[in-house]
Amino acid sequence: MTTTDRIDERLSSARSAGRCALLPYFTSGFPDQATTAELIVAAEAVGASVVELGVPYSDSIADGPVIQSSFNYALARGHRVGDVFDVVREVRGSVGCALTVMLSYSIVYRVGVERFMERAADAGFDGIILPDVPQEEAGPTSAAARSAGLCHIGLIAPTTSAARGGRTPHPHPPTSPARSPVTPSMAVRSCTYARSRPPAGCGGRWPERSSHDLHERHLTSYPQPPCEPGYGEPWGLLACEVDALGKEENLGIV
Repeated sequence: MTTTDRIDERLSSARSAGRCALLPYFTSGFPDQATTAELIVAAEAVGASVVELGVPYSDSIADGPVIQSSFNYALARGHRVGDVFDVVREVRGSVGCALTVMLSYSIVYRVGVERFMERAADAGFDGIILPDVPQEEAGPTSAAARSAGLCHIGLIAPTTSAARGGRTPHPHPPTSPARSPVTPSMAVRSCTYARSRPPAGCGGRWPERSSHDLHERHLTSYPQPPCEPGYGEPWGLLACEVDALGKEENLGIV
């Protein structure tokens, strides 16, 4: 089974069973490397379809104080990118759930885009999420992910228009300040990560509008590929509503 096939299979399996897919997030290296591996195994045991690992980074771009604190804790104990790959290598043979990595493009750039994608795939990751790479500039990154066999998972936000949210990254980002429209490309994308909070990030206030409006616009509007809402949510409210929608729509919850 290829990496992108694993993501597709897990999400499709959840939908066939009449439930939302569960996609928990863990900071790699928090509280330590061994526990991270144990958490992945435990998450699958209780029904996780995909497990998302965050790579600790000192200059947080989107995360709130809780996740940033876990980043600082892991970094202070020497947990680095190579250790994240080691965690995945350790568990890949014992878990069947899909594994995705979420991190800043700065880390990928420093390692080298193609080299990072190859290392991630070799370790056993199935997909990658880069919150700070806009669609208009994501073409080369998506191509490198596709070449390595990884799923490049795009993000949409509550402020994303339906027209823009339904497009994939531009294959050749413009070099001039005036950006061209987002157009379809051959980017690998098995699902879309829907930020159901506004740009304030994790720990910010829940949008002051009905949750029904939020899900109606941003979840059911993107039936293909599957849509995974999340990003620092009040679990009771979001999980219940997404689960209700997920029985009929192509949804999961991060």
